[in-house]
Amino acid sequence: MGAHKRVAAIVMAAAIALTASGCVGETPAPSPSPTVTPTRTSTPTTPATATATPTPTPTPEADDAYDPADMSTWDITYSGIGPVLLDRPVAEVLDEVASGEEPCRPGIASFFDGGVVAVGGGSDPALVVVATTGPSKNLDLSEKPSTDAGIAAGSTFDELLAAYPDAEAFDDATGRPGYRLTDGTSWIHFTSVDGQTINTIDVSRMELNLKEYCG
Repeated sequence: MGAHKRVAAIVMAAAIALTASGCVGETPAPSPSPTVTPTRTSTPTTPATATATPTPTPTPEADDAYDPADMSTWDITYSGIGPVLLDRPVAEVLDEVASGEEPCRPGIASFFDGGVVAVGGGSDPALVVVATTGPSKNLDLSEKPSTDAGIAAGSTFDELLAAYPDAEAFDDATGRPGYRLTDGTSWIHFTSVDGQTINTIDVSRMELNLKEYCG
C-alpha cells in the first residue's frame, strides 16, 4: 500500500471513530443547574398591646376659701359641705372646725347648733358618708352654707328650679317632696316639709337620702 493510501486510511478511521463518539460538529449541552427554591422566612408579628387608660377616681378637695369658724363661707358641692367632705374622717373634721360640740351620737357630729351635720359610716375610723345642712334656730339664711347659685336651707323650690332647671323631682325616705342634682358620682338632695321651702340639703354617694340624723 502506498503512502497516500495509508494516510487516507488513517484519516478515514479517525473520522469514523469521532462520528461514533458523537463529538463531531456538536457543542456539549451544559449540565442543568439545580433549581434553588428560595426559603421564605416568616417574621412573627407581635400583636399590638392595647394600653388601658385608667379611670380617674374622684377625690374630694376642700375649698381653700372657707373659714372653719364661719359656715356662711362653706360651699355645698358634690364633694361635701365646706370642711365636711365625703370620705373624710369625722374626727378630722371635728379637729379642724373646733366648734366645741360633741357628736350627737357615735359617728355623727353636728356643727354650730346643728347647722351642718357630718354622718359617719360604720368604719373605724368613721368616715363622712353624708354631709347635711338644715334648719337652725340661731342662723339666718345668709349665715348658712350655700351652693354656687346661692341656694341654702331656707331657699324656696322656685329659687332652686330657677337656678337649676334640670333638678330631678323625687320623694325622700319619709315621703317628703324634694329635688336632686348629680354629677354621676354624688347627689345633692333638697327636701321640704311644706313642698315650698327647702328644709334640708344632703350631699352623699346615695341616690336616695335618709331620714334625719341627729335629734
